[in-house]
Amino acid sequence: MSTAENSDPNILTSFQFVSDIHLEYYPQHKPHTWPSISPLAPILILAGDIGQACQPSYHDFLASCSTSFDHVLVVAGNHEFYQPTKPVLTVTEVLETIQSICDAFPNVTFLNKTAIVIDGVRFLGTTMWTQVHPKDQATVAAYMNDYHKIFIERPESQSASHSKKYGGWRIATVDDTQSWHQDQRDWLARELANPSDATALPTVIVTHHAPSFHHLETNHTAEKGFKTAYASDLTKMMRNPPVVAWISGHTHSITKKVLGGGNGVLCVSNCAGYPRARVQGYETGKIMVLKKGDSGVTVAEMI
Repeated sequence: MSTAENSDPNILTSFQFVSDIHLEYYPQHKPHTWPSISPLAPILILAGDIGQACQPSYHDFLASCSTSFDHVLVVAGNHEFYQPTKPVLTVTEVLETIQSICDAFPNVTFLNKTAIVIDGVRFLGTTMWTQVHPKDQATVAAYMNDYHKIFIERPESQSASHSKKYGGWRIATVDDTQSWHQDQRDWLARELANPSDATALPTVIVTHHAPSFHHLETNHTAEKGFKTAYASDLTKMMRNPPVVAWISGHTHSITKKVLGGGNGVLCVSNCAGYPRARVQGYETGKIMVLKKGDSGVTVAEMI
């Protein structure tokens, strides 16, 4: 736990946040080669692309984190759903696998359109797939691995057409991810508008995909017709007063921006990147604190 939290009575809680560790690119049975996260705060947020849920490293990494932190909050990135050359899990089965792994540890929570309150702070989490612009859909579908490594149905399913290219498994399409985006966006809007005591709590939103195009200013790949596959403009959701911070990943960049109306929302990302293409500025020791300001309003700060 951070010393700042121990010494400042105005601090509600603090947390570390990382994403895009990509364990799938490390030796699966050599944990000493995996990135480690030393605990400096009571909560760890894993904002997606930690690894592939079908690989043993995913379970083992979460197990390690659970012993180091009071709470571990997990959202799924797009890579969690990726399958090997011979697919083994559908999207639904991946979600069930992650849920089962998280349920095995009393202090690990899978934020799959889920809300949890810790230390008087509400955390809302979901992957938040994006709304790909119509002019970019053909390019995105052709070149992004989401539409070549994520599968919706097994060959034995009778409900839809299947590709012979993938052994009869139905591959994810842009229409699928568009639908997931709308479903998750609608869920988040309902949570923020829900007339309950929870809506008055300071709120941190956790997604994998970025909540604004400002997050792409250092991402050159996103400039080449893939912009809307990395982010959505969700800044209107930041105008809800209890929202004080938004944690995301996916862009393989380091972001720290205040967006939205009112007192603003601190939007951050801390993406590790691939083993041979580490993101400059990534640090596991980055800590965000939520504290009561002079006016009594909760604010988010980096320390």
